[in-house]
This record gives sequence, structure tokens and C-alpha cells, in this order.
Amino acid sequence: MLNRKDNKIRRTIKNDTKMKKVIVILSLIITHLGFAQTAELNRNSQAAVSFLPGNGNSIFHIAHGLNNDLNISHGTSVGTANIMTIKNGGSVGIGVTSPLGKLHVNGETYIQRGVVNFITANTDIGGSTGIKANPNGWSRLDPNGSRFIMTVKNSDVASRRNILDIENTEDSWRHLMELRADGSAFFMGKMGIGTANPASQFEVSTSDNKRVRLNYNNESAITFWPNNGNSVFHLSHGHDNKLHFSHGSIVGAGKIMTIGNTGSVGIGTTDTKGFKLGVQGKIAAEEVKVATYANWADFVFDSTYKLPTLKEVEQHIKEKGHLKDIPSAKEVKEDGFFLGEMDSKLLQKIEELTLYTIEQEKKIQELSLLKEENELLRKKFETLEALVSELVKE
Repeated sequence: MLNRKDNKIRRTIKNDTKMKKVIVILSLIITHLGFAQTAELNRNSQAAVSFLPGNGNSIFHIAHGLNNDLNISHGTSVGTANIMTIKNGGSVGIGVTSPLGKLHVNGETYIQRGVVNFITANTDIGGSTGIKANPNGWSRLDPNGSRFIMTVKNSDVASRRNILDIENTEDSWRHLMELRADGSAFFMGKMGIGTANPASQFEVSTSDNKRVRLNYNNESAITFWPNNGNSVFHLSHGHDNKLHFSHGSIVGAGKIMTIGNTGSVGIGTTDTKGFKLGVQGKIAAEEVKVATYANWADFVFDSTYKLPTLKEVEQHIKEKGHLKDIPSAKEVKEDGFFLGEMDSKLLQKIEELTLYTIEQEKKIQELSLLKEENELLRKKFETLEALVSELVKE
């Protein structure tokens, strides 16, 4: 049983509690009066608390609405301009009275500091589904099923700041795609445009299945694939440091043209024998021009040039079977010939032949004069012979 002393202590505590309540109420009244403000309960016959400033121009209300909602509004009447609504189920709407989720904001949202996580019922942040924002590191989308992560990062490296980084953590962290602030991009794996199953690192396909592929068959190549797939062309950088144009289902299988790293070009062959252009096969052209050739054959007409005699030419043909300074058929078959040099050699023979012809023409003219002289002498001889015969008869 309690004694009188205990009852006295209880009465003292109770009186002190009442006194504290009175002091708090008086403090609120003094505060409102001091700042010329007023607080009202159940304004406009609603379960509400209204805050009125001294000038009455900006009134805020906290009210229990007719729909069992808690509304924070602003205006002369309770609920006329709702700012925030708290539903009895726990959802919150800012700028909207019927929130569609736990938090529904109608308008711009700004978060200055800290970390914001939007996650599902799974509270394991490392494997949850949702959006995570961290101003000091990264922000990411993290769907739980495939463990696919999309982040926006900050970095000490200028070229890697503010990038879109898509990663896969199925087995280990792997960067799948990066879009960087300096305009560069990085993609891991194959990319297809117009196709869901690219056969190369990068493939573009049209609606009628015409395709262009990069790095097909693990080669540094561009492949042009028609819709019927029967005639495939490739432009590839081979392991021999040459650029190849090829045709066929496999890169480099049927080489058509090869460009060497020194600028040589081979058509139908990959070996140009050290020349700028090598062609395996026939060439058809309307015109071929050899720009320059130093040893042109005009030296034949120089007065110091020693023209071989026809006897010497005949002897060389009998011994060698071909003209002097002209390669034999065997040499041409084995080594080919230089077109400019051959043209010069042939011109030399033509010019030599011209000189022979001129010399022969001179001899022909001399013989013609001798013939005329002989004919004149013959006629004179016949005349003399006739005169002698007449004299004899007499």
C-alpha cells in the first residue's frame, strides 16, 4: 500500500505535468501573437489545422480529407490547392492527389546530396531490381534477372566522364557498352543494325536481307553480302600486311586484287615481282601511255653511231636466232620484258632499218644512173657500128 509520502510525490508530478502543458500552450500563444500569426483547428468545418500569417495572404492547411486522406494545401479554403497528399494506404503524392505508387511526383525533382535507391521488395541492394543514384560515384539500372547494369559514371579521366556504361555481371564484371563525354564509344561483342543475330562484330542489314559486315570470319574486313548470298565480296587487311579484294563465302579465299603496304597493286596475283602494278591475265585498253623513258632510240641518227653492216646482222641472226639487243623468246617467256625498253629497242631497229633503206636507195639510184649511162653508150655503140658497116660496103 502506498503511504502518504508516495501520494504526495504523485500529486507533485501530476501538477508539474499540467504546469508543463500550460507553459507549452502559453509559449505557442505568445509565439503566434509575437509574429502576428494564428493557428486554427477544424477550419471550414473540416478536421484540419490551418496556419494564418498576420497579413492573411499565405494560408497553409493540414487536413483530414473526406476520402480518408491527409492533405497539405495552400489557400483561403482547406483543400483548394493541394500540395501533398498522403493516402491511408501509405502512398504519397506531391502535386497529385491520386498517387500511382508509394511516391508520385508531378513536376521536376531535384536531389542535391546523398544516395537514392529505388528498389523492389528484395532489399538486397547488390542483386535488387531498380534504379540507384549516387552523386559521388555512379547511377545504375539493375534488373535482377540478367544482372544487367547501366551506370552513369564520374571519372578522374576527362575522356571517361559522364559516360553511359552498360555492364553484365552474370559471371564477372564486363563492360558491354560505353558512350563517353568526348564523343567516343566502346562496344563489347557483336552489334547488329536491322538484324538481331549479327554474324560479325558489326553488321547492317536491310529489310530485303542485303548486308554489310565488319570483321567477318575473325578477319579485319568489310563484307558485302547480297540478299541471295551467291556473290559475296570482301575488303580485308590480311596477315601479310596487304589489302585484299576477294570474292567467295570466306574472306580472302578468291583474291581479285591486292594492294601492298608499299603501294604496289596486284590484279589476279599477290606477287607483283617488285613492280608497282602486276597483272595475271590479259589487259584490254583503248590507250596506254608510257610517260618517260630515258634511253630513247634517237641516238641511231647521231653521226657518231656505228650502224652494223648487213653482214654483221646476218651473222648474229645465224648464231643467236634473233636480232641484236632484242631478247629471245626464251628470255621473254621466263622474265618478261619492260614495255618502255622494248618499244625503244624496236624503234632502234626501225631506225636502223630506215638507215639501211636510205643507203640501199642511194645504191639503187646509182645503179639507175649507171643503167641510163649504159643505155646511152649502147645506143652510141649501135650508131657507130652502123656507120662502120656503111663504110665497109663502100
